[in-house]
Amino acid sequence: MQSDTWKLRYLYYMIRENYSYKRLTPDEYIYDAFVIYADENRDFALNYLIPELEEKENLRLNIHHRDFPVGKLISENILSAIQSSRKCIILLSRYFVESKWCMFEYNLAKMEYIHTERNIVIIVVLEQVPHRQLPLPILEQIKNQSYIEFPKENEIAQEMFWKNLKHSIQLKD
Repeated sequence: MQSDTWKLRYLYYMIRENYSYKRLTPDEYIYDAFVIYADENRDFALNYLIPELEEKENLRLNIHHRDFPVGKLISENILSAIQSSRKCIILLSRYFVESKWCMFEYNLAKMEYIHTERNIVIIVVLEQVPHRQLPLPILEQIKNQSYIEFPKENEIAQEMFWKNLKHSIQLKD
């Protein structure tokens, strides 16, 4: 039932914003990844993702507080960010799970995946969240698909993390 609700919401925003299901070629995407995160995890986006992926690897990230055009509806900005990005990076934390906007963005990204058959969601686990606190779609994705855990203190593991994340972003569907 929850999936049907999100499908209707997704279709509503698609119609309202006059978006289509056009699948872009790799060269047509504006961004390599749209980063979905709770405001409490903004430091990770600013101090880790941007330096490692944009500055070192020349990948282009859509960071909502930096890249959303002013004056547009938030839902329009979110849908546009998802559709103009090759992937969506989810920074999973307890704050993410508690945020209605994060869950809204995640669910729209999942609907984009369903309607375009484009596997776009990459989950980066910033902290362990008990399974009973995870929404069912995220729990199912973690159980059925790969995800990446950010190693906080091991430099060698961090190097591998960045290599795997870059590879996941550039992976073709």
